[in-house]
Amino acid sequence: MVCLRMLRNLMVVALALAASVALADELTPSSNLAGITKVHEKISVTLNLKGAEEFRVDPDRIRSTVRKALNSAGVATDGSGIGTPMVSASVVGQTTGGGGARYAVELIVKATVPSPFTKNRSVEVIFWRAIASSEETMRYDPAAKDLLKPGGPIDERVYASMQEVASRLAGDFKKANVRK
Repeated sequence: MVCLRMLRNLMVVALALAASVALADELTPSSNLAGITKVHEKISVTLNLKGAEEFRVDPDRIRSTVRKALNSAGVATDGSGIGTPMVSASVVGQTTGGGGARYAVELIVKATVPSPFTKNRSVEVIFWRAIASSEETMRYDPAAKDLLKPGGPIDERVYASMQEVASRLAGDFKKANVRK
C-alpha cells in the first residue's frame, strides 16, 4: 500500500514536470523567486548540439550573460550549500544547412531541499524555468528570385536568445523581490 502511494506521488510530480514544458509561465511564476538573494556560484551549462562546429557556442559566454542578468537584479552569485538555489542553462539544437538552425535555450532556477514526503531524503525543486526557441532555415524568396539565408552567425543568435531568457529571469527576480 505504501509503495502504491509513493508511486502515485511520483506520477503526480512527473506529470507536473511534464506539464511545465508547455505551461512554464503558469507553473513557475515570478513570485517563486521571492526572498532569493543569492544563488550557487557555479552555473552549469549543458550543450547538446548537432553540427556543433557551426554553432561554436562558448559556455563561458553563456555563464557571463546569466551572471550579468542576476547581478542587475541584485542577486549575488557567491552562494553554496544545501538549499541555496542553483542556476542551470541548456542549449539544444541542430544545424539545418545554409546557415540555418533549430535550437532552444533554457534557464532553470532549482534547489535541493529536504523531502516533504520522507525523512532523510531530499528532492530537487524547480522555482523558475523559461525557454526560448528558434527555427531559422534557408528559404526561397519569389520576389527576389533568390535563396535567403538567416542573418548572422548561429552562435550570435543563440547568445541573443539566452540574453532574452536571462533578461526575463532578471525581470522576474525584480518583480518577486519588490513584493516582499
